[in-house]
Amino acid sequence: MIKGIFDGHKILIGDKEINISKSQKIRNHSQDFSWSYGGSGPAQTALAILLEITNSELLSLSLYQNFKWEKIATLSPIDFVMPVSEVKEWVEKNRFKGVVKIMLPTDLKKEGTDG
Repeated sequence: MIKGIFDGHKILIGDKEINISKSQKIRNHSQDFSWSYGGSGPAQTALAILLEITNSELLSLSLYQNFKWEKIATLSPIDFVMPVSEVKEWVEKNRFKGVVKIMLPTDLKKEGTDG
């Protein structure tokens, strides 16, 4: 479960608090996590959540602005709870929007082509 705690601008996945600096090293929008609108704090929140869930900088960078508008901007302005499965499903649905898929030899074999 992903939890947003308004007091202290904290984001937790399970019991683990997300450290904002990991996402800031990739793209620094804000000094704090925020949500429920479409600004810089929600952009940092979206990027940080996607980095934790996907463990992919490239995928997170390609999706976080859309994720911000579709999911983060619509959250309760106080505390929120979002199932991790909801984020994973959103990523799967949107992962190829604006991204060119890089096929690895193992991917080619899975799809039944010669590699």
